[in-house]
This record gives sequence, C-alpha cells and structure tokens, in this order.
Amino acid sequence: MPVYIESAEGTFHQGERVIPNDSGNMDYRLMLEEVADGASSIDAYSESFRQSEDIETQAAKSALEATRQEDIALLKADSQVLRLLKASPVQINRYIDNNVTNLTEAKAVLKVLAKACAVLASTIIN
Repeated sequence: MPVYIESAEGTFHQGERVIPNDSGNMDYRLMLEEVADGASSIDAYSESFRQSEDIETQAAKSALEATRQEDIALLKADSQVLRLLKASPVQINRYIDNNVTNLTEAKAVLKVLAKACAVLASTIIN
C-alpha cells in the first residue's frame, strides 16, 4: 500500500509525486480511494507541529515548576510565613487577637496570609 505524506502547504507527496489538495484532480481522488482502502496517509506537518507543541508545553511546565520551587524556598526563608504555616487554627486566632490592633498590623498579617495562600493554591492547581 502506498504512503501519502501531507505537507504544510496542504499538498500530498508519494515519493517524488506531488498531489494537490483539489477534489477536481484525478490523482487526489485516487489517493482518497486508496486511503479509504487502507493506504497510509500521514500528516507530517501536523505531527511535527504536535511534537514542537509537546516540547514547548514541557518547557513551560518545567519553567512553572522552577518558579514554584523558588517561591516555596522564599516562603520557607520567611519566618513569619513559616510560623503561620506551622501554627494550628487556635494559635493563629490567638496571635491575631493579641497582636493585630491597628490597620498597619492587619496589613502585615494579610500580606503573610496572602503569600501562604498563593503557594498553597499553586500547589493545589498544579
């Protein structure tokens, strides 16, 4: 059985033979019949595009994971965030009740909470 390879331009190739993607072309109609009867039709352009997409996707995932690991390392170095992550709900309530008495202190606690939430969310999402 013949093998037909589709190019990026939309033409099909069988060895040196080029078959245009044109339903009025006799070779094109013959190729469609042969493919229907079991000949191989390979979309070479699509396959190489899929492979490059896979490489790009993997690179993006690797970059995202590297960024996430950097974020986690920064949070582990932040003593306030680390203390919050290790605290029980009762300890967190007690800390806030005893230490957050004005807007400036509330903002500082919110920043720590936001950092911790961002890392936890990225872990859950990814």
